[in-house]
Amino acid sequence: MLEFLKKLFDTSDYPPRWDCGNWTGFEGWLHILSDIGTWAAYTAIPVVIVFYALKKKELPYSNLYWLFCAFIFCCGAVHLVEALIFWHPVYRVSGVIKFLTATVSWATVFALVGILPKALELPGLAQSNIELKKTEELLRTVLESAPNGLVLIDESGKIVMVNRELENLFGFHRDEMMGQPVEMLLPARYREGHSTYRDEYFLNPHARPMGVGRDLFGVRKDGKEFPVEIGLNPIQSGGKKMVLGSVLDITERIEALERERDYAHQQETLNEHLRKSNEELDNFCYIVSHDLKAPLRGISSLSTYIREDSKDLPPDSLENLSLLQGRVTRMNDLIDGILKYSRAGREEPTVKNHSSRDLIEDVIEDLQPAQPNCIRLVGEFPIIRYEETAFQQIIQNLLSNALKFVPKENPQIKVSVQQKQGFWVFSIEDNGPGILKAHHDRIFKVFQSLKPRDDEESTGIGLAIVKKLVERFGGEVWLDSHENLGSTFHFSIPGDSMQREF
Repeated sequence: MLEFLKKLFDTSDYPPRWDCGNWTGFEGWLHILSDIGTWAAYTAIPVVIVFYALKKKELPYSNLYWLFCAFIFCCGAVHLVEALIFWHPVYRVSGVIKFLTATVSWATVFALVGILPKALELPGLAQSNIELKKTEELLRTVLESAPNGLVLIDESGKIVMVNRELENLFGFHRDEMMGQPVEMLLPARYREGHSTYRDEYFLNPHARPMGVGRDLFGVRKDGKEFPVEIGLNPIQSGGKKMVLGSVLDITERIEALERERDYAHQQETLNEHLRKSNEELDNFCYIVSHDLKAPLRGISSLSTYIREDSKDLPPDSLENLSLLQGRVTRMNDLIDGILKYSRAGREEPTVKNHSSRDLIEDVIEDLQPAQPNCIRLVGEFPIIRYEETAFQQIIQNLLSNALKFVPKENPQIKVSVQQKQGFWVFSIEDNGPGILKAHHDRIFKVFQSLKPRDDEESTGIGLAIVKKLVERFGGEVWLDSHENLGSTFHFSIPGDSMQREF
């Protein structure tokens, strides 16, 4: 390698260029100065390109820049050596530099060929300007169409940009706001302290809502204040810190919240009044029950004494005495029925999952019908999410009603259930005398009975209790019946959180 370098810079084989031919001073120095000037220019060009490339962070086709710098630098080196040869005939060095120049030149050519298709796809300056204008127009349209008011302020707190919605919110024309302190949009009581908040934000700018934990207000041109919600977003533009504020008028939201609070307060007051009314009703019913039952017990006892002490009473008197005792019993049952009806559905329910079959079988066992097999459970029964006592009260009243009217010979009562439109529909079908359609609504009202009181001891409250309990849990109760064709009572309960038993 050392021998190669010695040979490379050996000038003994060649004379200086001044000694080759008849050079005049003018001709020689014309070549020398031209080559040096070309070398200086060729050296300056890559220096400028390198400076630009280092400053430009995102430079397309950066490899081509470096190849072009090497190509220009080698070309300049060729001209510098050509000038030196007039004194030092380093022709071998010149050949090596020219070889390097040729190599870098062809590498640049190949790189250009590879990049050219992509470069041709790049828009020209005119097209770029058109696209830039379209982008600016789109951005302007978006800003002007934004549903929120937008205001851009610089680090000194001056307004730099506003959109149309901000003009509508505050009543100022944008020319009146541009270049003015943003505090012009705040009530006077907030302006003095706002500059401190603004300076603190610029020390640590980040996207966040403004005035967390505080009520914020804006002031319109006419001096009227209105509640606002403001979001802050920091922006860097030309090395300067700016903040984009999004302003929303929340007057309607505040009014809606106030209405909700007023409604909640009214509901709370109403619930308290209702609770007190229920307590007073319970006390009233208890007192009435106690005061009414006391003389009834006296009448019942006296009628019993009369029957026991007067064995020779005429038949008419004995019949009247029986009617008296029956009506005392009916009155006592009526008082109990009124108490049950007044309390039905007013206790806070304890809703759990239950086996409807098990609950119905428990009721049948408690009723102890004269013919145990007269009540049949047909088909599958679901697991229900319901209040246990309420469900059993419903079933008990409906089964008791059916047992009361089925024939003594061959009584038949069938209990079934099916799912319809998200509800479980329970049905109690009997082979009793049936009910005229004209009476279907009437029987669910309080104190309504289809038979004379003296023929059938009934308070007329049982079905009213059924209706009240079923509707309390979101269901319905209805009747399918025709005279002499039996009756089927149906009631529905919501089918949420239910599943079939297997």
